[in-house]
Amino acid sequence: MAQDKTLYLHLGHGKTGSSFLQAVFATNRAGLAEAGIAYPKAPDEPPVLPEEGWISSGNGLLLWEEHPEKLGLHETRAALFSREHLMNEVCGDRHDTLRQRVRQLCKTYGFERISMLLLIRDPVDHAISLYHQAVKRGGFTGTLDEYTAGYSEPRFVRKFLERRPFFGSDFKYDYVIRNYSRHRTRLIMLAEAWLGLGEDTLEPRALDTVNRSLTETELEIQRRLNRTLGKSNEMFADLVCTKMPHLKSADLVPSPEAQQQMLGRLKPEIDLVNASIVPGERYAGDIVEGPMQDTQARLGLDGDQVDLLARVLGTEVDHLRAGLLLQRCEARVLAAELLHTRGQPIQQQLDDAKEAARIAANCAALKDQPHLSTWRESLLERVERLGAQGAPPHQSAASA
Repeated sequence: MAQDKTLYLHLGHGKTGSSFLQAVFATNRAGLAEAGIAYPKAPDEPPVLPEEGWISSGNGLLLWEEHPEKLGLHETRAALFSREHLMNEVCGDRHDTLRQRVRQLCKTYGFERISMLLLIRDPVDHAISLYHQAVKRGGFTGTLDEYTAGYSEPRFVRKFLERRPFFGSDFKYDYVIRNYSRHRTRLIMLAEAWLGLGEDTLEPRALDTVNRSLTETELEIQRRLNRTLGKSNEMFADLVCTKMPHLKSADLVPSPEAQQQMLGRLKPEIDLVNASIVPGERYAGDIVEGPMQDTQARLGLDGDQVDLLARVLGTEVDHLRAGLLLQRCEARVLAAELLHTRGQPIQQQLDDAKEAARIAANCAALKDQPHLSTWRESLLERVERLGAQGAPPHQSAASA
């Protein structure tokens, strides 16, 4: 009996291993194709996947494609799309548009079955991980207890379950809901089972940890950078997580009072979700014990972290210094041009401009930021032109 053509949708959601699975899917694209499952390439995916440090965002944006015929999926029995925000998009304000696009995709390629994988996570565990991400990438400046007070992910899961079926009753559906807190060490086996693949079909990446959370010290540094500079993950958090992926993240928990308040507030949603899924995958409502966040604690960095922090901050300071020196140079050139039109002496301004340009040339930023180097060269050309024009007309007449 022929198998139904199947559209596999990995829905996320956030901080449930999505980046790890998406990296595995991309790495195993050829193996998936041999098994009859296409994993279309996302537009932002690099031509050659790096061995380390690459964080995938999946290929789920392709589901919004207005012209699905561009995807070229006619010769495959199944297609796989993954996006950690897909669950929220299915339930969000634009769900009608997404519904139409997915229906058009299925019509174009004859997909009869839609199989969805949703990974949930125990609320306290999830709130902790999302807090790390909020500080790391979202510019959040508050404490873990403050973040926990606003955590509400089970409400979105409840909404998702109430929206079924999403794309119309003319499809066959499989809903696979698993708790990441139970499966975090065996995500590849979970994905193989969902996709109907044999064990060891999907090869793990050389790097096991993808998009890790921050250590306690890193967390406090980034939180305080956010407080001072606003969202500034590219200055620190992104670099330490990419360059040092194997460091153990902070093992912090909210205070017992914050946990109790959160779990009490979300109890109706938790109960409704738990009633819809198998016992072994249900939310746990227990208070989690562990070290609490101490924002006044003495924090320590190892040598590699200190080196990286020094490089990051040093590079930023170097870029700022180069920009300020070139701004100073341009201000002196503008002043010289204005004074020249008035017939007044300009040599001091030209000398100051040359000195600023000379100091700027020692900044490393001019080597890796071509626009700064081009800016400096154009300023020096203006200095040379002014110098070649000689003394202003009024000054020459006065001398005579």
